[in-house]
Amino acid sequence: MNKHRNWDPTRRSYSYHCHVYADGSYGFKGPFLNTASTLLHRALQDENVLIVKFAEDTESSRAKIHSKFLSSIFHKVAKEGIWLGRKHYRIFGEIIGFRWKRELQK
Repeated sequence: MNKHRNWDPTRRSYSYHCHVYADGSYGFKGPFLNTASTLLHRALQDENVLIVKFAEDTESSRAKIHSKFLSSIFHKVAKEGIWLGRKHYRIFGEIIGFRWKRELQK
């Protein structure tokens, strides 16, 4: 049975995973179909959620340099956003106290 056969946007929520690498490139996985909405879906009030993970360097000798470089990539991604199809994710989910803040442009 094909799991994509029941692709119904009115009843399901979708998660996408984005891996940001040290050179600034992206890798995407998804969409992952969810039968129930998650906390992220409810808090952001959107059926599509992009989960972003930044790559880490495991060697301790380069960790400090890598940390500064990754910080600059993080700020670039936060400022410019990520395009996924026709959606532009600019703020991915910033926690301020217990309040979620997000901005999504179509």
